[in-house]
Amino acid sequence: MTIVQRDPRVRIFGSADWANFYGPTEKLDPQIEEILQGPCPFYSRKRVLEMHFAFLGMPALDGSPLTVAKWLEVHPGPDQPKFYFATNPWHTGQPHTDLAVLEPRLYVALREIVPGSTGKSPEDQAAMLPAGYRVPTTIEEVTKNILCFRRTGKRPNGTRWAACAERTVKTSQVGAGFVSCVGNWVGNGLVVSSWDGNPSVLVGVGASREMPLDLLRA
Repeated sequence: MTIVQRDPRVRIFGSADWANFYGPTEKLDPQIEEILQGPCPFYSRKRVLEMHFAFLGMPALDGSPLTVAKWLEVHPGPDQPKFYFATNPWHTGQPHTDLAVLEPRLYVALREIVPGSTGKSPEDQAAMLPAGYRVPTTIEEVTKNILCFRRTGKRPNGTRWAACAERTVKTSQVGAGFVSCVGNWVGNGLVVSSWDGNPSVLVGVGASREMPLDLLRA
């Protein structure tokens, strides 16, 4: 029996972890363990806890909105976890990186991209998600990657991109309508980029579980 099977807490980034790494937070809802013990809809004979990562969303850190851009400030290179785009600020002016924050609730996200979702259009990828799941936002996917690395020492989507829900707005550095994507996390750091939507073997889609209303708030 693996440590994951013995103790589902290795797949959760809860209040104690936030307090340890980033400061104090509220208590994580205990009902998460029942959800994590349920069957995974993406992998047969696997439980949710084996293939997902759960974390408590924090809309702010040290009094500032916890945006993707804020994560970049918290974890600049060369220390891990770090962002590759710290030296290539194409994201400046993008609402999904500069403004969007998490809700103060529980998130349960697939650790890797949806199996079989590469080589498809964004629309076909989204259609693959089972009932009760949606395409994650960029701030969700970035936070999942960072906290999963903090908790387990492993990098989700190390060689693949996870397509996210947002589309870029036109700026001097990027055109409008590109798909936000996160991943390809190797030695250079976590990459947040954009995708033109043409099917690629390198781009799949992320998956975020829609939690019951009684678990939305921590």
